[in-house]
Amino acid sequence: MKSKAKYIIIVGVVLFQSLVAYPLITMAEENDSKSVNIETALEPKEVESTTSETEMEASTKEVVEEKTSQKSIITNNLTQEKSVLQAGETYESTFPDAALATVIAKAATGSEDITQEVSQTDLNKITSLTATSKGIVDLTGINLLSKLAYLSMSGNQISDISALNGLANLSNLNVSSNQITSFNLNANSNLPMLNTVDIRSNDLNNINVQDQSKLRTIKCDTGSSSELTEVMLKNLPTLIAASNSSNPVADDIAFSST
Repeated sequence: MKSKAKYIIIVGVVLFQSLVAYPLITMAEENDSKSVNIETALEPKEVESTTSETEMEASTKEVVEEKTSQKSIITNNLTQEKSVLQAGETYESTFPDAALATVIAKAATGSEDITQEVSQTDLNKITSLTATSKGIVDLTGINLLSKLAYLSMSGNQISDISALNGLANLSNLNVSSNQITSFNLNANSNLPMLNTVDIRSNDLNNINVQDQSKLRTIKCDTGSSSELTEVMLKNLPTLIAASNSSNPVADDIAFSST
């Protein structure tokens, strides 16, 4: 009996030790599992942090680009506004060519004083302007004469007529006997009412007139232009005379030489 009881006690002790040992192993495994879970849980946060930084960089870049774009727009607007008359300007500052400034001041106010302040109201009074042999070289500012319908600048030293662009009411233009070598008009010139053009006695090397819906007459004595190599007259539906000819001109004419 004693031997049997001793055996039972030994078995009980072994079982007790087993029960005590297994929970410890289980707890260790749980701790390892928790450790792994913590590391795994940390990884997405690191990814999220990296993603967040990337998004912030992208957002910052967009803000910079937007500001740059806004600056560009503002700059362009300021450039466009240079053709608008500013308060406090004088005829002298508005029209850099003193001879032109004098003619316009006289036409607008009756006085040739170019130091007087200029106003758009006075400029709008000018519908016709003649300045023959006045020594005018530069037409800068003349586009401010928004009501101008007739302009004669014969006998000056003008070589560039791009300042005329935008004169929406201009119907008759005379720039004969100047120093124009290239005469170009197209839809971008914004001269929708232009009816008659006189460019005689200029040493022209090319004439390019296109997309002028109301243009009827072009006076250009090509015989005086020793270097004229190209003439392009295109999309001029109402043109009836060119080079002092009364014969109708075809819709699209291009001469490589004359």
